[in-house]
Order: sequence, then structure tokens, then C-alpha cells
Amino acid sequence: MLPESSFSAAPLSEELPRDADWEDLIDIRLRPLSDLTEEQKAAVRLEYGFTEDVLSFQVRRSMEFYIERRWGLNRPGARLERC
Repeated sequence: MLPESSFSAAPLSEELPRDADWEDLIDIRLRPLSDLTEEQKAAVRLEYGFTEDVLSFQVRRSMEFYIERRWGLNRPGARLERC
């Protein structure tokens, strides 16, 4: 037997607004920092698993902040930048 829930299961009186930041996907394109030498850029591509000159992927718009933090794009000494 499940415990009684305190959440209401009643239908909403209005439709919820669209959450565009969650629903919309954006393209993230990363490349090695422009200031690096060609040898350093090659090392960065290898380290981050690039198969081409640019690493491209899609994320939900609401996750963009976390992607930038995870990849260290806004930190001093960053080795990647957005295209």
C-alpha cells in the first residue's frame, strides 16, 4: 500500500506557459583558443576528443550556463572558446 500523497491531481485551470529555455535546443560550437599555437591547438583537440577542427553539439538553452562552466569557457587560462 502506497502512502497518501499530499500533491493535488486536479486539472489545471489554465494551460502552463511554454518553457522555451527548456524546450529549445541551441548549437554549441567550440574550438581551441585563437591565441594558442598550432601545436597547442592540436593538443587541445586531442585532449577534448575533437574529430574535426570544431566540436559541435546541441544542448537545451537552459543548460548553456552549465556547459560554459563545465568546459571552463569563462575562466582565465581557458583553452577553448565558442565559435
